[in-house]
Amino acid sequence: MSRPRPSAPPPMRAAVLALACAFAGSAAAQETTGSGLASDTGAERPGEATSGETTVPDVTDLTRPDRPTTFDPFSPRGAADTFFGASPVGRLGSGLAPDEAGLFVGSPVQPGGLGAPLGPPAGLGLAPGQAYTVRPSVGLQQLYTDNLFNTRNNKRDEFITTITPSIYAAADTERLRGSLAYLPTFAHYANTSGQDRLDHRFAGSALATLLPGSFYLSLSGSADTRTATGGFTPEGTTVVDRRNNVQTFNVQASPYYVQRFGGWATAIVGYAYGHGSTSGNDAFVPGTQQRFFTSQSYNSNQLFGVLRSGENLGRVALEGRASGTTYEGTGVLDGAHRSETSVQALYAITRNIAGFVEGGYENQKYAGTPRVEISGPIWSVGARLRPNEDSLVIARYGRRDGYNSAALEAQVSIGPRTRLVATYQDRLTTSTRRGNDLLSSASLDESGYPLSRGNVFSPGADSSSFSGNPFLATQGGLLRVKRAAAAISRSFTRDVVTLSVFREEQLPVASTPESTVFSQKATSGSLAWSHQLTQEMTAIGYVQYGTYSSSGFGSGNNATASASLVRRFTPQLSGSVQYAISRRDSGDRFSNGGASIQNLVLVSLRQDF
Repeated sequence: MSRPRPSAPPPMRAAVLALACAFAGSAAAQETTGSGLASDTGAERPGEATSGETTVPDVTDLTRPDRPTTFDPFSPRGAADTFFGASPVGRLGSGLAPDEAGLFVGSPVQPGGLGAPLGPPAGLGLAPGQAYTVRPSVGLQQLYTDNLFNTRNNKRDEFITTITPSIYAAADTERLRGSLAYLPTFAHYANTSGQDRLDHRFAGSALATLLPGSFYLSLSGSADTRTATGGFTPEGTTVVDRRNNVQTFNVQASPYYVQRFGGWATAIVGYAYGHGSTSGNDAFVPGTQQRFFTSQSYNSNQLFGVLRSGENLGRVALEGRASGTTYEGTGVLDGAHRSETSVQALYAITRNIAGFVEGGYENQKYAGTPRVEISGPIWSVGARLRPNEDSLVIARYGRRDGYNSAALEAQVSIGPRTRLVATYQDRLTTSTRRGNDLLSSASLDESGYPLSRGNVFSPGADSSSFSGNPFLATQGGLLRVKRAAAAISRSFTRDVVTLSVFREEQLPVASTPESTVFSQKATSGSLAWSHQLTQEMTAIGYVQYGTYSSSGFGSGNNATASASLVRRFTPQLSGSVQYAISRRDSGDRFSNGGASIQNLVLVSLRQDF
């Protein structure tokens, strides 16, 4: 049973009411005076200082005459799916443009909530000519919900206070380029004991030039939280029970050497160390004693080499790759290994169209039941299209991981205000390894050098997968994951509208002695709209609907709607107010079936220093 609510509101709740009144009063005053309205020539992004928009310089070498005619089909296959935008348009729930959406909101709700874009700035967040920055901040949030765990029966209301001290650091120098954001979040539950917790979230990547033109060190890492059982919206508006929380952690370090042979070829050799873990309480299939999630971890060691042709071959590009990775850890990665060699060839048919073929051999081995051993040829055929300078489409079909599959990565600009992004992947992976797969998402430039387009190059990683999906359970076995996502975003003078669809299917391949594995799938669609009221204030609306089903949890659906107001009070102080309502129908095997409704009010403040 719920503990009795306090008879008098504590000071934090009084502050929440005062902040809400301040929002209403400031909005009314600005509407009356008409001051602060954005001009027709553009609008300042919410969350930025009024002194001007921070831009990131384009470090691409614009003097190269062959830049529009050069193609690179050999980039990692996960390039369209980076950690800062796990869905193809970033955190859609913020209602902001794809490259402006924040990553964290520092609350006990699922990361990427629907209110304040309080995460790291887009790009590196450096002004032209600025070499580095260090930006500490602290966030304070008060959340109220009338149905803490979104259950049909035994509802309980709750006030949750979260404190998020954070730091963002970035550098863009000849020796170091990269960024790091760390946001630990402490959550205190006023009326429910045993739920207080500390979550760790960070994301970072950097490239250190140890010897200019030849020797580099690539570093990357991430930490986040997800649910064990799934059944939550992808944009996360429901509060997560501490017992259902899973903490992820991933790091990777890769020293490598680059040798360029004039305009004829570039050779790369290197080593990559990776570590990943998922930790949380054991989770069981409803109504059984079968575990489907247990804490797991692994260490990986990889050697790799790449030899690719240079611009002297004109329309033809050739590349050979060889890599071998060994794993030490728990579950299906205990004693696992994977090795691959391949040769790829591309021919530029026109300035904007190229075709490519690939052939090679792979050998993979995983523990678990049944034991998985894959040995055989790999191949693919595909095309690379560049409709314009801001668009790129790579489509392929072939054999890898022991089966035939297709892959697509597309980022298309339809005029200056509309952007379409689509991706499809079909690969073998594990819940623990998915995070480290994400840490690589860039490639070499036209000359074989890293970072010409501002990306962090990590050539040793296998970017074969993508982030977790809160609609689906976190499992411990080996999975075949099929994931498709598409979104289109349209920017107006003061508005941004984004429509997205998403589907993921997980097929069991091997289980572990500690846990079972089952099939599951989810489909979701959402619409986000943001409107800039003034240079300092933005209103955001969001609706979402999705369905999910699995052999372990049955089927269900989830619908969410929210409205938010985001405001910057001073160049260093920002805040938001949000209301959200969600309806969750969990089918027959979860929470005794039936539909539940949860209302949520969230007030946030962030002070930058």
